[in-house]
Amino acid sequence: MIETVLSLIGLAGAAHGFLQQFQSSEQGENVKVDFTITEIELRFTCDDKHLGDFRVGVYQESEQVAYLEGKNQIDFTPAIGFNHRNYSPEALFLMFHMARCYRELQRTGNIDYAKGYDYFRNKLIATLTEKISNTESAPLF
Repeated sequence: MIETVLSLIGLAGAAHGFLQQFQSSEQGENVKVDFTITEIELRFTCDDKHLGDFRVGVYQESEQVAYLEGKNQIDFTPAIGFNHRNYSPEALFLMFHMARCYRELQRTGNIDYAKGYDYFRNKLIATLTEKISNTESAPLF
C-alpha cells in the first residue's frame, strides 16, 4: 500500500514537472522582436497576436507610423490598422513579411526564415530608397 502511494506521488510529481515545462514553453513561444533597419531609418516590432496571427508596428523615430496584422503565410496580404506615412501597399506587404520572418527566425532559428527576412528586407530598402530618390529628383513647381 505504501509503495502504491509513493508511486502515485512520484507520478504526480513527474506530471507536475512536465506540465510546468509545457506551460513555460508555451509562454516562450510568443517571441517579441524589436529591430531597426538603418538604411531606411525605420524600427519594427513583431509579436504573435494569437496562434498564427502576427502584429507588426512600424516606427519612425519615436512615432508609430504604421500598424499591420496578418497570418504567418508567405502569400498573405496583411490588414492595415493605420498608415500615417502613406506607404504603398507593396511596401506595407514587404514590411509585414520582413518583420514576420525576423520574428520566426528568432523563435525557431530556421535558416529559411533568415532567407525570407533578407529577401523582404532588400526589396523593402530598394522600394523605399527608389521612391525617395525619385521624389528628390523631381522638379518643384
